[in-house]
This record gives sequence, C-alpha cells and structure tokens, in this order.
Amino acid sequence: MTGPRSAIAASHADGFVADLLPATAPPPEPARRVNFFKALLLFWLLPRRYGPHLAVGSMRRALAAHGVAVVLAGAIPALPYVGEAIGWADMDMSLHDLRVALAEQVLELAQTSAFGRVPWAVAVMVLGAVPLGEVALVLVATAAMPWCAGGDRASSVWKRSVKNVYWSTTVVIPTAVIVALGYGVDLGQVRNDGLVILLGLLTLIVPPVVILRMLVVGAGRYVGVPDGPAFAPREPRCESCGYTLIRLPAQGRCPECGVPIGESLPGGRRRPTVWQQKELRPRGFVELIRLQWVILRDPAFFDRLPVHSGLAAARHFWWGTFLLMVFTLLAAAKIGSLATVGDQPWQMVFAGVAAVAVIVPFPLQAAMMSFACLWSQFRSGISDYRASAVVCYYAAPLMWPLVLGLVLAAVVAGALADSALVDLKLHVGRSGEYFTAWHLAMICVFVLTIALLLFWGGRLLAALRSVRYANV
Repeated sequence: MTGPRSAIAASHADGFVADLLPATAPPPEPARRVNFFKALLLFWLLPRRYGPHLAVGSMRRALAAHGVAVVLAGAIPALPYVGEAIGWADMDMSLHDLRVALAEQVLELAQTSAFGRVPWAVAVMVLGAVPLGEVALVLVATAAMPWCAGGDRASSVWKRSVKNVYWSTTVVIPTAVIVALGYGVDLGQVRNDGLVILLGLLTLIVPPVVILRMLVVGAGRYVGVPDGPAFAPREPRCESCGYTLIRLPAQGRCPECGVPIGESLPGGRRRPTVWQQKELRPRGFVELIRLQWVILRDPAFFDRLPVHSGLAAARHFWWGTFLLMVFTLLAAAKIGSLATVGDQPWQMVFAGVAAVAVIVPFPLQAAMMSFACLWSQFRSGISDYRASAVVCYYAAPLMWPLVLGLVLAAVVAGALADSALVDLKLHVGRSGEYFTAWHLAMICVFVLTIALLLFWGGRLLAALRSVRYANV
C-alpha cells in the first residue's frame, strides 16, 4: 500500500495522525549464555552464531577471554623453543631434570638482565605497549559501532562493540597454532611447494580476513531485552522541522513549515529503494551501478531514503560499492600496466594505483562512518544508530571523487617522472630556496585531497541532517 492511503493507515480511523507510531523493529531474540571455553575456541569460526550473545554478555567474560587468548598466543609458539632449550626432545628426562633445566633458564635470564643495559626507549615501549594496545582496541570498537547498530541505544551499541572486539582477539589462538605448526615444519626440507605456499597464505591472509569477519558480523544484530529506540513506539514528527504531528489532519500541512503531513508518515516520500527490492536478482547489479551516479548527483536522494528499515540491504550496498571500487581500480591498473610494459616509472604508478584500490577505501570509509555516526548522535540527536548507519552505507559512493583524485595524482606523478618537467626549479626570493615540479605536484595533491574530503564529509553530514526527524 503506497501513497496517501497508506499515510492515513498510520493515523487514526478518523483521519487524524495517531498519538504514537509503531516500533520500527520487531522484538529481538532472547540472549543466551554461551559456554566460555566453547566461545574462546570457536568464536573465530562461528562469529555470526555466537557473537550477538557474547556481545550482550558480561564485560568481565570478554576481558577474561581477551587475557586468556593473549597468554595462549604467547605460549603456543614458544613451546618449540622451550623444548629445544630444556632438551624436551629427550623423552627419558625425569621431572627432577625438567625442574633443574627450567631453573637454569631462569638463572641465565636473570644474569643477562643484571649485567646488560636495556635502552630506556625500549623499556618505555615494552611497558607502554599494554595500555596503548588496550586503547587501540577501544578505538577500533568505537570505529566499528556502525556495524553493530541493532536498534538499541547508542551507549549499548558502544558496549556491545567493545565486547565484540575483545572477543575477536581470540583469533590469535588459531593464528598461534598455525605459526607453531609452521615452525614445526622444516620448510627447507619440504619438497612440496604447494605446502609451503599454503602455510604462507594461512599465516598472512587468513587471520586478517577472519578478524575482519568477526568485527563486522560478531555484533551485527541485537539480542536480549528489547530496550532501545527501535523497540518502542514514537511520536510522529514533521520530517522537515521536527514539529509534533499528534492529532493533526493526515491530509493537512505542518503548522510550522507547511510541508504536507502525509509526506512525513509511512507511505509518504520515503520508499524502499529499487536496490533493496532487487539486490539479489540480476537487476541488482545494474541498480548498484546506477545508484553510484544518483547518489553523487542528487543530494535529495536521502530525503526519500527509509532509514528505520532495510539495514541489511544498506550493508550489502556498502560492500557492493567497496568491491566495485576495488575491482574497477585493479582493472584500470592492470590495463595500464599491460600498456606500459618495460616503462619503469609507469609500472610504479600502476602499482600505486593497485595499492590505492586495496588499501585506501576500507579504512577511509570506516573512519568517515564512525565520525559521521558520532556527529549525528551528538549534533543531530539521532538516537537510533541504525538510521545513521543506513545513511552512511548508502553514502559510500561519495568516496568515488577522492579515490579517482588519488588515482589522477598518481598518473600526474608518473607523467612528471617521465618528462623534462621533473628537473624544473622555481626559485623563491633570494634565499636560494626553490620549488621543484614534485613539490608543486604534492601541494596540489594535498589541496585536492582536502577539498574532496570536505566534499564527502559535507554531503554526508547534510544527508544525516535530512533524516534526523525521519519517521520511516
């Protein structure tokens, strides 16, 4: 049901706006307690299953899991070294011999530390590594808040994100096991190159992918007591000015700003996107590409976007946009590399383009989302983190100008390196100082980057302001 009739459906039968609109999210599933040791060993493998329940559990359990994981991660790879040091390979060693060997190792370490000098910088780094590491984890949790939006309050979202990050550190246990196995295999004696490559991939690629999945899906949904803005009825407000619309004629206009009341009610101007309806069909890819240009060109897109529903579709749109950026830039870098075979400066340029494609989009998107969601909470009063997250997900195409600007800068740098302009010098005054073409190029890149970041951030904050009173 669409149009004015569905708008009236959100009002009283007598044609006036209801006192309260229904909750925007169904009641969540009950939280359940997960066995600590099962979660410690299997959370990295089943984050979607265990994560939501662990994220609403005790902070003490999360901290305990983090501490146990760190200790085990340090102990497991050290076992082969300890075995070599104490002669563990000798299976006839008695318990007394084992205690003597351990005591000798302790005395040797004490003697080394007594007669050696440890630089103060190293000592500070070692002592400060623990608190700095914990602060870094909290910062990661704050940045991951948009991925934990589930309809609960912002403070609850933050706590769930912190606990999810602590539980995600348990990935170091299987990583330590892989490292220990790699040590146990004498790669120099291995004849099978496939095994060597497999161990390298397991060590370098699998842990980052697994921990990224844990961070993204571990607290991706909310379970437990339905406490939060998404689970309670709310007062209908004018989407333009925030005026309370209770008991006003559904077919009338807002007394404050004159916007038709029906536009602010369900069935009004905010409708599901075509992407939300077609994302899993062949038309979905076409719609993904089409929306890139629509969002870049039309700021009013967010005036029509429903933000209290379609969170999963919005996340899928973000991932689709991210992968589209990566594959587009990698393809461009590959084509350029093939077209300039043997030209070293240009080969370096296209290697830089490939690095931009892989490294830049994800952290920049995550940083911008975190900043925008916090800004919308404190400046626009958006208490439901889902609304901010949906806007940020759909705003992902606003990064295209920045990425393309960086690629253009790489191409210009390659052109400079391949021309006589690289030796050009512009003297400044009589001091003998001068600017080279590289200096001027870097200044232009810096100015362009700041301008494109301001464009992206300004459009994103404007989009968030347009949904601060959204009822749909």
